[in-house]
Amino acid sequence: MEGCDEERDAHTQTECSRLTEERDEAQRQLKHIKRVSQMVIEEVSVLQTQLEIEKSCRENAEALATKLNCENRKLKYLSLTSRPCLDDLLPSISDCIPLEADGDAADNSLDTFTQYQQQVKDLRELVNSLLEEKKTFVCQIHEQQRQIEELTTQSETKQAEMKDLHETVEQQRKNIKRFNRVSMMAAKEYDGMKEQLDLEQNLRVKAETFAHEMLVKQKEANRQSMLLLQSAEPSIQLLKALEDVSAITKTLEEERLQHQQKVQSLEAQLQENCVQKQLDNLRRQLELLEEEKKEVEGRLEQAEKKNEELEKRVQELQETQMQLTATPSSAPGRTSSDSGKDSEGPGGLSVPSDQARTKVSPERWGSGPGPVVAPKKQRRSCSSLSEKEVAESLVSNGSISSFGEENQMKSNGVNHTDRGEDVSTEPVNVSADGDAEC
Repeated sequence: MEGCDEERDAHTQTECSRLTEERDEAQRQLKHIKRVSQMVIEEVSVLQTQLEIEKSCRENAEALATKLNCENRKLKYLSLTSRPCLDDLLPSISDCIPLEADGDAADNSLDTFTQYQQQVKDLRELVNSLLEEKKTFVCQIHEQQRQIEELTTQSETKQAEMKDLHETVEQQRKNIKRFNRVSMMAAKEYDGMKEQLDLEQNLRVKAETFAHEMLVKQKEANRQSMLLLQSAEPSIQLLKALEDVSAITKTLEEERLQHQQKVQSLEAQLQENCVQKQLDNLRRQLELLEEEKKEVEGRLEQAEKKNEELEKRVQELQETQMQLTATPSSAPGRTSSDSGKDSEGPGGLSVPSDQARTKVSPERWGSGPGPVVAPKKQRRSCSSLSEKEVAESLVSNGSISSFGEENQMKSNGVNHTDRGEDVSTEPVNVSADGDAEC
């Protein structure tokens, strides 16, 4: 059942990873399509505005031309109809007046036509300049958006790296706590073994002194018994006393042998015990872990500095983008006030603010996709252990055999975890030399 569950979990994880990759790819394609469609829409809008301006200019020119043609025809008709009468009445005046009238009408028509042509040229130049400014502003906005996207991706990667660093720091803290707890157990067990050894040594000294005294007394009793046997026949009480003495000496000798064997076995166990070696190994491992902790803290500080620089840069780019989006929106209003005579002038040439402006409120600068870095006071750093705590917190990674008269206990220093503590999946760099030696 466990194997099936693991296979199912692995299959679901692979499916989830595949679906996430497909989703990310679809999102990227959608962003690209949106960007391209936005550019196409902007170009179409520019072309439409230019076409409308050209149409309006052409219609105005056609209307002006028709108007001028009508006026010229009327003037010609009037001149032709009034010329015979004037020739009859005033032949000299009739020669001068029509010429002056024709010259004045032609001059007026030419002045208005040149004025309209100059106005059309000015409007075209103004439209072209505004379109060029709009194109430059749109290019700048796209460049700023691209830079902001790059900075957001960089900030996301930095945030992921910082998250990994926080996880490694937490894992190292948990490992150090585990090592401290097991080292305290090993120190207590070592203290118990030391007390037992001291007790055994004291008992051994007392037993040796008692055995020496009993040996002296036995020799004296043997000497006295020999004297008594040589002097006279032994009595019944003396024989009983001699038997008691021999029995007592026998029991004492047996107890002495048992005590000696026990002391020898304890000495052999102490010699075979590798607690000191394991403690030395754990001291070295603890020093290595402290060095790794310092390196991780240094990397974390560097990542925080980089993240702060990136946030400042994003803020500056957002401010410049807001300024750039504000300037093109005010430019078309200026041009519309200058060309007030034209009813269909370039009043609709303003850059669409909802398409080009990417407005970001300053409240979301710290809560957006960028990394939110906790202050340094909130980061917990592993407190450095004193010499006494290091001596007490050294732990064996192998099996530690503790001996006693009643029971023997074997403890493994790595697998002790609390109930509310998360078990890490990362491998701990602890050497198995202590296990091999034990």
